Amino acid sequence: MTYLFARQPLAATRLLALWCAAALALTGCGATNSTVNIEPGEQFVLGGGSGSAFRVQVQNLGPGPITVRSRSAGGEVSDLAVLEPDEQETVRFPARASALLSNASEFATQVAVRIWSVGRLGMGYDPVE
Repeated sequence: MTYLFARQPLAATRLLALWCAAALALTGCGATNSTVNIEPGEQFVLGGGSGSAFRVQVQNLGPGPITVRSRSAGGEVSDLAVLEPDEQETVRFPARASALLSNASEFATQVAVRIWSVGRLGMGYDPVE
């Protein structure tokens, strides 16, 4: 029996590493960083339909509190965290859920987000619920 990489284990390891890196790049795995502006009385909506779970790290860069909520596929909303200025939290969301970053204050604000997801996530704005 002949093995393709029997005498070249380093080449096999490099080929496997290259294949894994390509697979991760093609599936969209990894982290995405962004700064999001949220007007008073609005919420930034992330997700809602993705077939896979995702994780979001949120840092409040603004002058007032931001509420991090989860909206299930069935529409049920639950509060997960309230972030005061300069605070941050990492939150996990199940498949088909939406992350809601709510600004109920009277000031426009910004949040820094880092998103880990296998699939694509929808994004948009809604009035605060």
